[in-house]
Amino acid sequence: MNHMKFVVVGHPNKGKSSIVATLTQDTTVAIGPRPGTTTKSRSFYLKNGDEVLYELIDTPGFQRPKKLLAWLQAQESTDASERPKLLEKFLQTQCPSTTFADECELLRPIVDGAAILYVVDASKPYSAKFEAEMEILRFAARPSMAILNYITDDDYTKEWQAALRQYFSIIKPFNPLKASFNDHIDLLRALSHIAPEWSSDISKTIGFLQKYHQKQKEQIATTIAKGVCEILSFKMRDSYRLSTPNE
Repeated sequence: MNHMKFVVVGHPNKGKSSIVATLTQDTTVAIGPRPGTTTKSRSFYLKNGDEVLYELIDTPGFQRPKKLLAWLQAQESTDASERPKLLEKFLQTQCPSTTFADECELLRPIVDGAAILYVVDASKPYSAKFEAEMEILRFAARPSMAILNYITDDDYTKEWQAALRQYFSIIKPFNPLKASFNDHIDLLRALSHIAPEWSSDISKTIGFLQKYHQKQKEQIATTIAKGVCEILSFKMRDSYRLSTPNE
């Protein structure tokens, strides 16, 4: 059965893998401080038993976006409706490639139909160097959303939003290291706006997560209550021993 697929893309070392790990609750996602930790596209899944609710595809970062954009723009194309086919042509004629190794990895799931989650670090100033990446993603004509991550405490949200609004209709802040359960749900709700055809699947996923979260809270409350009862019981027994006269 088909399920929702989202490919997480962006510049190297902007928190893509951390976002994948948080949204799939998967601790096996490779995360490192150095650029290039992710070298191959890899899928991670959020599941309810054996049922896949959604798939997140972690990808390497863009390495040569300007060179790739120049290649795309140099191809003959009659109008904008033909642009998605240029990405297919790129994959067919230029991949595998040592020059575009990372671009080949990140574009393939997009061409295969995944929606796009473009991650930026909004704790760093915006730079025009990111525009080639966004132009390439626009060629794909896929549902897309920009995610503002914050790796440090600095905040350049306004300038990022001014640039991103030219490419993305939805922009959401999401710090995977600080995100609450409600932040996770809010992000999922936003995804239903970029891909209306998945609205019912997203609602189903949200319902599952809410029930799972409630169950976790109840289990934690039960564990705490048992622990408190055991402590009180121990104190009462200890108090009884101290108050009993020695024979």
